[in-house]
Amino acid sequence: MSKFAVPNGTIIHLSTAFGSAIAMTDVSNDNPAEATLAAAHGVLADDYLELISGWSGIDGALTKVAAVATNDVTLGGINTDTDEYPVGQGAGSVRKITAWQRVKHVMTPQAGGGEQQYLTFQFLEDLKQRQQKTFKNPLTFTFMVAEGDSAARAALESADGDTDQRALRLILPKGIGEILLSGQVSFNKMPTLTVNELIGNAVSVAVTAITRI
Repeated sequence: MSKFAVPNGTIIHLSTAFGSAIAMTDVSNDNPAEATLAAAHGVLADDYLELISGWSGIDGALTKVAAVATNDVTLGGINTDTDEYPVGQGAGSVRKITAWQRVKHVMTPQAGGGEQQYLTFQFLEDLKQRQQKTFKNPLTFTFMVAEGDSAARAALESADGDTDQRALRLILPKGIGEILLSGQVSFNKMPTLTVNELIGNAVSVAVTAITRI
């Protein structure tokens, strides 16, 4: 019998600091991809990295390092073994996420957007229309944070004050895995004040990339 999972117990962290950029001289076409970093890079297994790449499909994506062999680093959750990634054009840089802030008291998490769009067309000889996939709508991840976690509030307010990319790490329960989100974070300083409900503030993330570990 199949086992199904519920999200109860998921823990969310927000990045609060990044290291300096490290040159990434090459990325392989593999699943998972392997990046070649500059010497003395200091990256270790289980580190979290932000990727800046010539391949738009992984530019801005996050990864958890699966293995390190000298300057070759295996990028967990990153699949570049498709035609989307021309050989030899993935070079760029990485940044290590050096600090996280846990966000407690999360309520009503939801994902919106991401719908597939299509081109509809019809040839003269056709008796019915055809469709071809084009793009997907932008994805937004939203949730409420109940009043009381001052450290998380400070981190969210800081993220709201600029347009920098932040990382969100969602650790799923019972060892199911992790979801890594990259995007701009917005925090509504005006709390909800509904009678007989917890006071909370709305958080919205304009998602740039998703990586499943």
